[in-house]
This record gives sequence, structure tokens and C-alpha cells, in this order.
Amino acid sequence: MIQSRADETYGGRTRALWVPGIEQTDALIQALTDNVQPGELMCTLADIASRVSPDHYQDLIARACRSELDQWSSYRIAIAQWANAGGTRERPMNPHNDIVLSRVLVRWGSNALPTLKGLVGHEQAEQFVFSAMAAILQKPWRSKLPESPIGQFNNARMTRLHRESGRIMLQPSHDLQTETDAIASQLVDQLRLALHKLEDLSIQDRDRQRIGSRAAALTLALPRIPSPVGVPVVLTAIVSPAASDRTVVEAASSLLDQGLRIEHPELIARLCALWDGMAAQGWLDQSRAYESRNLCHIVLRLPHELLPNPASHYLERWMATDGGYDVASRLAADGSPAAFSLLRQMLERSDGDLHRHEHIGHSVVSALSSETWGQFSEMVADGTFFGPRSGWWYLDNVAASVHAKLGQLPEAIAAILDACARNGSRAGVSLGCLLLEEHQASDQAAFEFATSVLIASNPTLDAEAILEFRRLFFRKQMLDGNSHRILPLASNQLRKLVFSTAASNSRFSNTARKLLCEVEAERRGSGRPTDEPRHPDLGSAVSLADIFATP
Repeated sequence: MIQSRADETYGGRTRALWVPGIEQTDALIQALTDNVQPGELMCTLADIASRVSPDHYQDLIARACRSELDQWSSYRIAIAQWANAGGTRERPMNPHNDIVLSRVLVRWGSNALPTLKGLVGHEQAEQFVFSAMAAILQKPWRSKLPESPIGQFNNARMTRLHRESGRIMLQPSHDLQTETDAIASQLVDQLRLALHKLEDLSIQDRDRQRIGSRAAALTLALPRIPSPVGVPVVLTAIVSPAASDRTVVEAASSLLDQGLRIEHPELIARLCALWDGMAAQGWLDQSRAYESRNLCHIVLRLPHELLPNPASHYLERWMATDGGYDVASRLAADGSPAAFSLLRQMLERSDGDLHRHEHIGHSVVSALSSETWGQFSEMVADGTFFGPRSGWWYLDNVAASVHAKLGQLPEAIAAILDACARNGSRAGVSLGCLLLEEHQASDQAAFEFATSVLIASNPTLDAEAILEFRRLFFRKQMLDGNSHRILPLASNQLRKLVFSTAASNSRFSNTARKLLCEVEAERRGSGRPTDEPRHPDLGSAVSLADIFATP
């Protein structure tokens, strides 16, 4: 009962948290451990103690961990005896507290590492010791990630963090690296020893299986540790025919999560062969379909130039298994130039599906960075981003996201505005105006954008696109997180340009007159800025009334 109250999510339900104090916990431990053999009770007490003060109860936690490993040793002997006897007696029950103890150790954090180092040499350390060490050493990176119920998205985000910070297979700060490398070296020695033992052809099958399990656990733990020390031996292990498919896939995924560029030809060939085998199956159950999607993602995170087939070959299969939504979200979380290129291909293959196109479009914007804004500009200019039937309602969010990600890169904003002007669609003009609004651009910037739209855009520009300039005559002032008010803004150069367009005989003149009318109507209601003249062009002989009176 105390254990359930100390866990706010116990039983899958969120509840009020209650944790006993040290004195209460001492009394509980004293009452329950007198004349009681270590076992599940010890693990339960360790779980409670880790929530109270793991440093205070480090001896208890260490005893619980060693007790669990010793029970695994006893179980191995008992199961061997049971098998030798023909399996006629009741089968021995294996220990089952490794998950609880792993959580205890991870909760304890880096202070648990000395205890774990002392357990690395235990013959059953593969049960939870190696994975717990890796999880603890990953915590500095994990703490930088948002809370997400979908682990694969956070894994891809971690790849992006490693890549953008330039800390490939390293801790986020130098002061953590020495201890991390030392622990990785300790596990490397254990893995090399296990691999050496597996080369002995004289060992019995049961011993080979046990050593293989230890090697697999180490092969899975080392790639998760932010240290380059273990990379060579891990690559050697996973290209070995003795490594299971699961070990190969999970170890490769962990290496990619830490930003490592995998160029090992044998490993790439094996991953692609696994994908080919899975893709050849006509139908996959839910579990295998999930594995297939993960494998597709892994393959597409490999260098595309080293794949045996074009990247589109794998992308199409991935999209076919889940409709593209999971694909786009994972690629957006990755955010690499290669992932961005795949998102572009997905937009091109959206087949006029407006909802899917918008979902992928949001993923494209999520993947924007200093590495990918050039590709985004190209997608805006050629219309790939908008699609043939683009809905405009979501462009406000697009502009806000673009500004948030690239607002400190004036060359990127300028390139995207130029792409919006060259696009020649109303959606492109709308996005450009929204981006100028988010950027609180000057009258000069608004004028230059409008000029480039009217002069440099393609001749098929919808005349109604000029109406999108309307928002450049106003500015949003946020009042709180959910409300704002609209204030008039003097854009005198832009207003003069619209006036001259309205006074001309171009195909945009009627729409320009309509825009002037709308702005003037708003001015009557909300007031005119003090620095805006009544007439847009004081040097013109044409009156504003004449423009409005023109049929």
C-alpha cells in the first residue's frame, strides 16, 4: 500500500503523491526485515526508499540489487537441474524484480554509479546492471527533451540535439565526459571478454547461450552511452552473424540516436536485407508492422548515398504501412537535411489530400533549422509547400513557427520572403505578409515585398492576392496569452504603391482599389495613425475620391 501511495501513477492512474519521511521509513524497514530473507520484499523496500532518500538508503538498495542478481544465479542452477531431470518436476520460477530495481537505480541517478560499477562483474549483471548504467548516463540528454508519450519521437529529437550541438556520441558538457568514458571502457572490457569466450567452440550450448545473453545486453547498453569508446567494439559485435536481428536493429538505432553517421557497409547491408525481408511479406500483424516502421526509419537515417536502393524506395513502403502521419512526425523530430528532403518527397506524393498535405506541411516547419531553410525556400518558391489545393487557415501558425525558428537569421527570412514573392500564388503572398507581420517588419520591408510580388511574380498571379497586403496596414498587440487587439499601422510606401496600382490600367487595379477601400473603412473605425497622410500620394493629381468612384 505504501509503495502504491508513493507512486503517483501506480496502476495506471494519477493520484495524490504521498511519501513517508526518513524516520517512518526506518521504522518500516526495521519492522519488515527482522528475521526475513531477502527477496521481493527487499526490492519493494528499496523502491520506497529510493523515493524518500536514495543516498540515505544506498546500502539497502545495493543489498537489494545484489540479492536479485544472486537469485538469478540460483535460478540458472535450478533450471539446469530441472532440464537435466527431464522437466518432470515443477518448473522453477525466475526472479522478476529487475524492472523495479532498474527504475530505482535510474531514480537514484549518477550517485548510483559506484554501486553499479561494483556489480558489473557479477555473472548475472546483464539482467539490469548494464541497461541501468546506460539509462543513468543518458539522463543529461534526456533532461533536455520535452515530455513525450511516444519514445521514438524523443529518440529522433535527441539525434537532432547531438547533431546541432556538435556533441556526437558525447555528453552535453565536458565535465561529465571523463566518468562516462571510464564506465564505457569498463563495459567494453566485459563485452570483449564475452565475445572472446563465444569464439571457443568447446563450450556447451547452455553456457554459450548465457554468454551470448551477456554479450547482447552489453551490445545494447554501450550504444546508449554518450561515449565514443564503445563504438568500434559494438560495430564489430553487431556485424557478427551471431548477433540477433533484434540486437542489430536496436543497437544501430541507439547509435543513430546519438548522432553517429553509420557508414559500415556490412551493417548497412544487413539492415537493408532485414527491411527487404520484412517488406516482402504480404501482411504484417500489428507488432510486426510496428517493427517494420521502426526499421524503415532506421534505414532512412543511414547515408542515402550508401543505400542499395534510392531513399524513395524505402519511403514509399514506410508511407504505405501507416498512411504517412507517423512518418512525417518522426522525420520532423529528426530535422536533418536528409529528413527534410524526404518530407519534401512526401509533400509531392500527397496526391491532393488536403488534410495529409497540411499535416506534412506542419512537420516540414517543425524540421526547420539553420541547415534546412534553403530547402524550405525552394519548396515555397516552386509551390511544393502549398500544394494544388492549399487551405490558408493554418498559415498563421506556419508564419509564427518560421519566425520562432529563423527570426535570428535575417538572410533566411529574406530568402523565404523572396520565395513567397516568386511563388506567384495567393497562398505565397499570404505567407509572406504573415511572416512580415510576425517579424514586425518596417514600412520599407513591406514595400519591397509588395513590389517584388507585383513585378517579379509570375504572370498567373491571382489578382485577389493583393488583398493579402491588408494585414500590413495593421499590427497585433498581444494583451495576454489568448487575446490581442488590432492597432492601425502606417505603411506609407506600401499604401502609395497600392494607390499607384489602383490608378493604373493593370489587371490588379480593381483589386488595389478594393484594398484601399477596406483600409480606409478600417481607418474610420479605429483611427488613422498620426504619421499617415490622408492621401496616399501627395504629389499625385489623382484624388483618392476619384479612385474610389472608379467603377
